[in-house]
Amino acid sequence: MSSTKLGTVLGWALTIGLVAILSVIAAVAVRYSDKIQLGPWWLAVGEGIVLAALAWRRYGYRVRVAWSRRSAPGWAVPCAVFSGSLVVDLVAALAVRTKQSIDWEAMLGAAQSIADGDWSFSESAYYYYHAYQTPWTLLEAGLLRVGGGSVVPILIVNALAMAGTNLLVYLMARRLTGSAAVGIAVAAAYLLCPGHILLANVLTNEHMSTVLLYLGLYLAVLAAAGPFKWRGAGLFAAAGLALELGNLARPAGIAMWMGMIGLLVWSLMSARKGAAGRRVGRIAAGMGVAAAVYLIVGAGASWTIQATGVNDQGLKNNLPELKVLRAFAPANPEVLDQAREDVGFGFPGVLEDPPHPEAREIVRRYVEKEIADLPNDWQPTLRLQLWRLWGQNTMGAWYFNIDDPTPATSFARAGLVLLERGLFLPIVIMAGWATIMNRRSWSVLATALACFVAAYALMHLAIEVQPRYRYLAMPALFALGAPAWARLMGGTRRSRDRQP
Repeated sequence: MSSTKLGTVLGWALTIGLVAILSVIAAVAVRYSDKIQLGPWWLAVGEGIVLAALAWRRYGYRVRVAWSRRSAPGWAVPCAVFSGSLVVDLVAALAVRTKQSIDWEAMLGAAQSIADGDWSFSESAYYYYHAYQTPWTLLEAGLLRVGGGSVVPILIVNALAMAGTNLLVYLMARRLTGSAAVGIAVAAAYLLCPGHILLANVLTNEHMSTVLLYLGLYLAVLAAAGPFKWRGAGLFAAAGLALELGNLARPAGIAMWMGMIGLLVWSLMSARKGAAGRRVGRIAAGMGVAAAVYLIVGAGASWTIQATGVNDQGLKNNLPELKVLRAFAPANPEVLDQAREDVGFGFPGVLEDPPHPEAREIVRRYVEKEIADLPNDWQPTLRLQLWRLWGQNTMGAWYFNIDDPTPATSFARAGLVLLERGLFLPIVIMAGWATIMNRRSWSVLATALACFVAAYALMHLAIEVQPRYRYLAMPALFALGAPAWARLMGGTRRSRDRQP
């Protein structure tokens, strides 16, 4: 098969596959709207967002002309996006009181013990089974020391990370459309997404992990779109470092590596006669550099934590079967509860109970039984997995478990759910529309984002799902749909990375 035909086949395969996945996500969003007891009203919010984009296309001509004549330096808009995002995120982090999950309370308790000089946290079941949470706990402990026991420094760092993610959403949208105005519109929509705002106060490692993982992918895209010389090799190395630092914050690096593989897919799709081998080899070499840095930094961090006695388990996941069990037994929560009880891994007491010596064998037997029963109940299992990731309330679920029954709280809750659901469906539809627009000529960034979204959606059919896991996929969905928003608003230009 010639390189041109191979590129055409890959392009259509990616288009059809991603459109199918996005269609399922949109169907889940519509099908389970009844679970938030708001009927069709959230659809009106989505329609309002689309009408606003059409109004901009009809009446925003003068603003677009004025924008095109601006003389501000190139760094002014990115700085404004970051600064504006930081203000909103800081206010949300310090003013909104979102309910914390048990995991984050457990890690904060361990961090407070470390800050007070007690390093016995690693003897607990939680940090034996989930040793990979140690780096984030150490960072929290350091910030608690800086703040004299206050969590404010942690909230500030999280707000900075969230503003950085919003800046990356702007940069990706601008790169895909060639329009700063569209980039600002997409970044503003992401900033005002209720899940983004309400997670600002949650002491989660997802904020730091998300910005670093997307930074790694963006740096790799910049490297792949240019010549592989010293600058390209350096960008790939920086990408590997950012990906590993994000993985240390929260072990989701493997998901973003699916986006990195998209760079190779793009090199094959965009190949022309006589250039395919050179381009694939160049990007493969760059990814090798990124992978080497990624593995070396990860192994070094694990060895350091183990050698210094901080945690004898390094950065291991000593109970991965539990995440698999959560995937195959969502319709039978009593099975998961029984498994946790058998290994002595329940809440509260997770930081005091010692690990069970045969925990993996016990949980593995539960997993084998659930997999054996899967042919009989795969439909409810699949429905629950999809609902939890794409349909359950919004990106944090627990932050609507507010112990405040006042009418004002109920009204605010309903409004936030309306806005999130109303925004989510147009974002998914626009991502699908942009995917169809890309079918004949994929850019490197769009290919990387598409491969990441597809892999992320598929892998969470077989592992544990919580509604907040949607958080990592949202920047990609917003950016991926930018060309469609640009078409709707009027005023898109050619993508900056369409050609190598």
